[in-house]
Amino acid sequence: MNQKSLKRLGATRAGVWVIKHIVAPLDQLIGLIVSIDGDAVRQRLANVVPARIAGGILVGFAILISVRQLALMVTALINRTPVTAQEIALWVDDFTVACPALLIVGVQLWQRKAHGYVASAGLLLQYGVLALGLIPGIVTVAPVDVAGIVVVLVMAALCFVPFGFFVRGAVMDSSHYEEAKQ
Repeated sequence: MNQKSLKRLGATRAGVWVIKHIVAPLDQLIGLIVSIDGDAVRQRLANVVPARIAGGILVGFAILISVRQLALMVTALINRTPVTAQEIALWVDDFTVACPALLIVGVQLWQRKAHGYVASAGLLLQYGVLALGLIPGIVTVAPVDVAGIVVVLVMAALCFVPFGFFVRGAVMDSSHYEEAKQ
């Protein structure tokens, strides 16, 4: 459906933008994910990726993020502190999308299931980049929170080290792949 036909159906400019930039790419992403042969991915990565460690990291992040956000919510309620729309949006995202994804994919990887191998690399990359993206916000506040920077760097390392195993497994040629199986 093109933009003109959407407008004829009464879609607003914002509605057309949402359909064009969010719904259509999401449909394409789902199609891409469904087309991935999870068993082939698992066979290729099973002997290269430390599945229990990477899965444990994802589950650990899900638990830590949930506990942190729950503590922030309870503190705001008890102290009757006003909460910004951005904080509420972050809570909704973390409890409905991020933490369930981390938990489910982490457990699947821990169990060495195909979907765990397929989705884990993306989540590890996403949270590693997110951690590094927090550093400018920490550095620009006076006084500089050195402990916060260290925590964020540790989080990034916990994501990027196992992500490196996924990359290594994905780019290995068949001779290295056979060696890793043995």
